[in-house]
Amino acid sequence: MTERVLILGGGFAGLTVAQGLRGKGFAITLVDQHNYHLFQPLLYQVATGELLGEAITTPLRHLLPSYGVSFRLGNVIEIDLLRCQVHMEDGDVLEYDFLFLALGTVTNFFGNKTISQHALDIKGLEGAETTRSRLILALERASQSKNAEDRREWLHFVVAGGGATGVEFCAALVELLQNLVPNEYPELDFREVQVSLVHGGERRLSR
Repeated sequence: MTERVLILGGGFAGLTVAQGLRGKGFAITLVDQHNYHLFQPLLYQVATGELLGEAITTPLRHLLPSYGVSFRLGNVIEIDLLRCQVHMEDGDVLEYDFLFLALGTVTNFFGNKTISQHALDIKGLEGAETTRSRLILALERASQSKNAEDRREWLHFVVAGGGATGVEFCAALVELLQNLVPNEYPELDFREVQVSLVHGGERRLSR
């Protein structure tokens, strides 16, 4: 009987496992809650409108056949290690002989509840696209504001986190605003735009 391999997660780790097991005689299934592989390092460019989401996603059903891997779309709700079963949100139960967990990570707010409750994040495609929409909405609100203080609030953008993504996002955001405000929002003064980077560590871009 062919041994069954179940890979949970279609990110870089999951695809690497799938590629490495190609041609080894296993029946391999990859499960992900999305039907695409996401190139996360460029999410900040989607958030600032430099790229469309389609530019950094590849359909998993396009990639996986070349690895000899089948695809299953869905959300995992439980893993039964004793019975070697994965329970899906829709009620299906997937059985396996070998299980690889490659489910990725979530945004680390470092215990700051205020940021976690109110900030936007660009960990996934939906978050990046929402951030882009909110950026444009802020410019629209600022352009309609008759009060200088309110306008400055709409034009103040704060980025939390001084890692690679935070620093890259700040630079891309400034570049976006430098081009967008004078050309498309002539009623705004770019000198009122402010981008702030806040970071809890001693050094930005710390290793």
